[in-house]
Amino acid sequence: MGGTISFPINDDLKRIVAHTRQHGKCRIPYSDPKEYSKEPSLFLVKDQGIYLMSASEIPCKAEGENKENLVVYAKGFDPNKDEFEAWWNDASEICGGDDFAEGVDLKLFERAIVGGAKAVKVRFSETAIKLSAVVGR
Repeated sequence: MGGTISFPINDDLKRIVAHTRQHGKCRIPYSDPKEYSKEPSLFLVKDQGIYLMSASEIPCKAEGENKENLVVYAKGFDPNKDEFEAWWNDASEICGGDDFAEGVDLKLFERAIVGGAKAVKVRFSETAIKLSAVVGR
């Protein structure tokens, strides 16, 4: 297990970040629904693809839609666009076979956006998940 994925900083990610900052109260994955994180956060999720979504108790919806949370998929891990066997095998190799939701601090994404980063890179190892902004190309 181990490898790197990336999330482009696009309008949807900016919308999720702004929504999370605006609505504040953020849930903690796999905890009592009445427990909230001390700091605003996003969820890094692996299930049907690998994606980011707001951890706010108020769902962030796609513009003009009411049905699902707005999510931003990692490059190559969108089940709506990428071939199933490829993204599923790569996801399992990079971050393991189990589904998960992990809270990640919103501040990294805010700094990346303000700093003009093009993407946020997520590196998985056996023992850690590390995030960093990608500036430039």
